[in-house]
Amino acid sequence: MTDKSKQAQTTTVAGKWRRALASILLLTLLLPCGAILWLVQTESGSRWVIGTVDRHWGPDLQIGQVSGTLGHGLTLSDIRWRQNDIALSMERVGGSWSLWEVMGGQLIVRELKIRNLTLSLPGDSGSTGSTPPAWPDLTVPLPVRLDSVDFRGVSIHRGDDRHRIDHIQLRALLTAHGIQLDTLTLSRDQDRLKLAGKIATRLPYRLDLSLKWQVTDPPRFDPLGITGALSGNGRLSGNLQDLHFSHKLANTDGGTFSVSGDLNTALTSDHIGLVPEDSTLALSATLDQWPTRPTPTSATTASGEIRVAGNWQAYRLEIQGKLVPAAVASAPPGSALRGNPEYRLTEPVDLTLKADGQARSIEVRHLFLASASGQIAASGSVRLGAPLQWDATVKLTDINSALFDPELLGRLSARLATQGRWQDKGDFSAKLTIDELSGKLRGHPVDGHGELDLAPMRQVVRNARLAAGDNHMEFSGTHRVSISDGSPRHSLELRWQIDANQLDQLHPGLGGQLHSTGTAVGDLASPVIVTDIEGRRLRYADSTLERLTLKLTTDQAQQLDLTLDARGISTPGLSGDSIALSAKGALDQHAIEADIRVAGQSISAQATGSLDEQRWRGEVTGIKLDSPIAGRWQQKSPVDLSVGPDTIQLGNLCLTQSGGDACAAIHWTDGTLKASGQVTQLDVARFNPLFGDLTHLSGTMDGDFAIEGFPAAPRGHLNIRATPITMTIRTGEEDGDELQQALSLTAGATAQGGNAQGQLILTVHDNIPGLKSEAPSPTEIGVFEGRIAVRGLSEARALDGHLRGHFDDLRWLDGLLPRIERLEGELAVNADLQGTLDAPVASAELTLDGVRARIPELRTAFNNGQLAVSLNDERQWLLSGRVEAGDGRLTASGRGSASSLLDLTGSINIAGDKFPLAQREDLQLVTSPDLSISIGQTSATVTGTLAIDKGRIKLRPLPDQAIAVSSDEVVTPARTKPETMGKPWDTDIKLVLGNDFQFSGYGLTSRVAGDLRLSQRGQSPTRALGTLTLLDGKYKAYGQSLEVEQGYLLFQGPVDNPGLNIRAVRKTADYRVGIAISGFAKDIRSEIFSDPVLPPTEATTILLTGKVPSDMNASDTNLVMNAVAALGISQSQWITRSLQNQLGLDVVSLRGGDDYLDSSLMVGKYLTPDLFISYVHNLFNPTSSVQLEYSLSEHLGLKAESGDNQSIDLQYRIEHGR
Repeated sequence: MTDKSKQAQTTTVAGKWRRALASILLLTLLLPCGAILWLVQTESGSRWVIGTVDRHWGPDLQIGQVSGTLGHGLTLSDIRWRQNDIALSMERVGGSWSLWEVMGGQLIVRELKIRNLTLSLPGDSGSTGSTPPAWPDLTVPLPVRLDSVDFRGVSIHRGDDRHRIDHIQLRALLTAHGIQLDTLTLSRDQDRLKLAGKIATRLPYRLDLSLKWQVTDPPRFDPLGITGALSGNGRLSGNLQDLHFSHKLANTDGGTFSVSGDLNTALTSDHIGLVPEDSTLALSATLDQWPTRPTPTSATTASGEIRVAGNWQAYRLEIQGKLVPAAVASAPPGSALRGNPEYRLTEPVDLTLKADGQARSIEVRHLFLASASGQIAASGSVRLGAPLQWDATVKLTDINSALFDPELLGRLSARLATQGRWQDKGDFSAKLTIDELSGKLRGHPVDGHGELDLAPMRQVVRNARLAAGDNHMEFSGTHRVSISDGSPRHSLELRWQIDANQLDQLHPGLGGQLHSTGTAVGDLASPVIVTDIEGRRLRYADSTLERLTLKLTTDQAQQLDLTLDARGISTPGLSGDSIALSAKGALDQHAIEADIRVAGQSISAQATGSLDEQRWRGEVTGIKLDSPIAGRWQQKSPVDLSVGPDTIQLGNLCLTQSGGDACAAIHWTDGTLKASGQVTQLDVARFNPLFGDLTHLSGTMDGDFAIEGFPAAPRGHLNIRATPITMTIRTGEEDGDELQQALSLTAGATAQGGNAQGQLILTVHDNIPGLKSEAPSPTEIGVFEGRIAVRGLSEARALDGHLRGHFDDLRWLDGLLPRIERLEGELAVNADLQGTLDAPVASAELTLDGVRARIPELRTAFNNGQLAVSLNDERQWLLSGRVEAGDGRLTASGRGSASSLLDLTGSINIAGDKFPLAQREDLQLVTSPDLSISIGQTSATVTGTLAIDKGRIKLRPLPDQAIAVSSDEVVTPARTKPETMGKPWDTDIKLVLGNDFQFSGYGLTSRVAGDLRLSQRGQSPTRALGTLTLLDGKYKAYGQSLEVEQGYLLFQGPVDNPGLNIRAVRKTADYRVGIAISGFAKDIRSEIFSDPVLPPTEATTILLTGKVPSDMNASDTNLVMNAVAALGISQSQWITRSLQNQLGLDVVSLRGGDDYLDSSLMVGKYLTPDLFISYVHNLFNPTSSVQLEYSLSEHLGLKAESGDNQSIDLQYRIEHGR
């Protein structure tokens, strides 16, 4: 082979190797690129990459499904990741991008959607040992543009806290220099937060950000309870070392809160943190009508400025502002806003605070609050940390006491000082010193002082004294705790004295006198107590107590001697009640006697027993009950009684009376009840007082009950049986004019497993067998049948019930309506009850037809009465009715709604024409009303016109045989006040008296005409506005008949106290004399006048006798003198009242007698609540006497008199009407 051929062959082989090597190199380059393209551009390659990542993370990361590619976008579902106590889950993550755009220098993420992201973080364990992380470097390797990032359904859990964000939207650009936030928006419900601006990626993070937000539910953010939506906008600029901030907050009520300032921070270099002592803050804030709520029942707006400057080691705080109550801010100028019990702050308050602070202390240089209600000035220091220490002085000046109670009118001032320390509840000390308390309360001077020391083992009150007017109290005491054998021992040393001579000076709801002295010394478990309490004519609101006496004595041997006597107890609807209680003995053996009298009923009992380990055990004997309705009952035999903190056990207690027994046994333990009892042969005649004198019941009643279990779900039954009961109704004046009807009553109820049901059947029969031999068989004239079932006893349990009734004869109701007799007609009732206990739904119909009846008290009879009332299941009610009497008639119609069975709203119209309301000899009224009744949620209003077409009022004089009250008898009317139920009634009625209205009484006979506007609000007295005119009047005075030539009753206030303008005259041949009456009905002034003008004595003489003085005889002269004296004394009340107030006397009065020579002046004063001394001096004779009266008991007293005659009388007082 030639060299050329060899060379050619070698060249060929080398070329092949080069081509092979090039192919291998190309393949080596293409395979990774192909693999990359396969991984990035294909779905299978992308899933392989995601799966590899998933396997690398192990069980900490789980990915459900994968779709898409890494090159253009991926969608991952059911993603879960957990590491230690941190867990993250996402329902779905999807994005869209082009990985090849990285070649252009940035990554563009066009869309990124994340759905239902939940992040669970561990709760705050309180650990502080972990090292803070380093400041993060936010630099990215290449720019990333996020066109649209969308989060929906983000939940963050940290321990028990749950936070939710409905939607997050982000558009931003991330570069090596910083982050440009085009927009970052977070929303939840109607709340929004929007952030935009720039942030550098490295410390100190230069930034420039703007912020806007709004919330519609501020209580989640505002601890002061602000209502209404909030919004804000602000700006942050600078960097974390030198940061400037500003923000303005606004609410829908128009208030704004603006704040701005600079924060210079000393940041740590190696981890996230700052050095507080090297950081400074300069802040100023402005409030403009910002709503606040300093207490749950008050609302104010705040305006002012707040300034803070300094660092943690030394800063200064200044506040200058004004608090304006919301009611004052919205009220017109001059309006009175005082004494609202729901709102104490009723005046604008100026606030000034200047304080210097350090890391652990605050020095309040000046705190000042000022308003029309007073001023408060304070200064002092507070040292924070353990222990907390304070030392402060407070000065109160001219504080309006009505802020604490609207009835406490007055102004108070005080100087206080307090010092103390607090480590924990077992290591503290505090002292409060009231150096001076002064001022006036309800017009009476106030004075007080005292000291209070508090420590865990000792509490001391020193020299506490409080005086208000004639009321004084002094108190001092010490409570000490010592440890003996490892157990605490409490000792007590208390002393007090109370002399409240006029309780009404303290509060208008109080009255009377109260005196008490006492001591309590020794071991707290068994102190030696000696105390007396005496009260006279005590009053609280509408309740009174004529006399209270309490004496209590205990000794170290735990011997007890207690007596309580309360007499003359009067409450609305009750009067004359009394309680007497006595207890003697030791705790381990004592006797108790009690006697209680209430509303005409009395109960007395005796018991003996012992108290051991908070449980009283004993025996009850001698129970006696005396009631006008229930009759007289007495205990059959002694019964055991045990009472403890969680147990009450009463043996079988039986009371008996004339053949009937009532027994019951009770056992209560740990919230469960077991009780049973029965009533046998109870005479129903005991209930006759309820039906008046015209109805009599006879027969007996039996019953039994048993109940056990928890009160929420008891088990038991109740049965009542009364059959037959005879009702005898008197129908006429003659003997034998009566009607007898038979009633049978059966009722029962059961409860089991939370369900309860009951039923009642009342049947009325006529023609009782055996009453008369010729009487036909009994006839059923009507029946009531009712049933109710409750499934469960909670408020949400279902109801199912009904009431059915129909009566063809209503005469049996005469006994239930004592003011009505001879009642006839038909009654039908049909009612159904559904719904639940808290929301019952009722429908009902009631009809009365053909009603006839008489009202004996008014001598009026009505007929053709009809009434229809209905209520549907939508709680709408309708009413219609009519009635006739003589030639007149009344009609009524109405409609409305019922929010509950007893809470009605709506309107009722009443119209009539010449309806005779009364037909008595002394009272006749024929009316034509046109009235409207409007029933609202909180009150009812009556308006319209009441025309009196015809009226006759004749006041009868006392008969000649009537006996006058003895001069030494004092008549004290019972204190009564009608009870009110339901809504208050407001009245605004026009009363029209026609020309046929006549009045006769008090010596006056006249026609009366005119119009009055009568108004009343709630329980306030009725007020009248208008004028009534006396026409054709005659007035008898001083034995003469005078002609009323002018008469007006002027009403401009209370209806019972009109102004008077009346002139009555007597004419003779030469003179015209008369009496002019003026003033008010409760303060009448009279004056004798004459024409031509005569001296008063001559005018009086002619008025009384018709004669001039020269023609009078001795009898005429005595008549004139007595009349003049009586007239002068009757008009002297304003003088005696003035003297009484100026001299400090209890009584100053002028008294008349049978003759003018008996007229006298009396002055007197109570030396004690039971002892009264008086001086009486005759005005026309030089005689006088001293009288002494002493009350021995509620009804019995002594009266001694020393003067021309010496006497001692025993007086007995009877209070009529009780």
